[in-house]
Amino acid sequence: MEYSSIQLDDLPDEILLIIFNKLNKLSVLYSLAGVNKRLNVIAHSPNFTGRLNLLRCLSDHSIRLLPKRRLERFCSQMLPEIHPKIKWLNLESISIKRILLSATYPALYGLGLYVYCNDIGEAMSLITKLYVRVQDFTDCLYLLDGRFSQLRTFRVDVYRIFSISLRTNNKVRLLDLKSFSLHSDMRTHVSDELIMPLLRRMLNLET
Repeated sequence: MEYSSIQLDDLPDEILLIIFNKLNKLSVLYSLAGVNKRLNVIAHSPNFTGRLNLLRCLSDHSIRLLPKRRLERFCSQMLPEIHPKIKWLNLESISIKRILLSATYPALYGLGLYVYCNDIGEAMSLITKLYVRVQDFTDCLYLLDGRFSQLRTFRVDVYRIFSISLRTNNKVRLLDLKSFSLHSDMRTHVSDELIMPLLRRMLNLET
């Protein structure tokens, strides 16, 4: 590794970034972190820390856990160092709890979940904040059918809100929800029909 780091140090940052951007970002972050100060700065740049896939995607499109040793290093050493820079995480359901409890993520606005069928309920029960963009209002209602039992904050951007969207009569009260925001760039004339009934299910809203 010492020989490799000397060769890399001979190259300007611009060339290094071109090379590293053609490689797996997670592998770059894992391999370069802690080698030396210069490579550590590059590895911790937003190019490699902004969006992380903390899982393995195989050639048959199946999802697997990270190797135990690699996952442990990320959780105990690397995530606590780069957590303020992380904006998006793609996780699988078995290691999600370990990863989310390893650090706080103040800049995180997106979370991709790859769930094994037997673990889907447990994974959803861990989520307290959810920011999503959906196609129509029905998608919003499906997300608020009680499956996210610990949800405290929900922000949703809906492409369109119109009467035909209402295809569910879900009446579950959302007692734990404290903060709710709904946005759509398209005008709607069915607020009383669709939005007000949803708000009436949120008995403990604070914001």
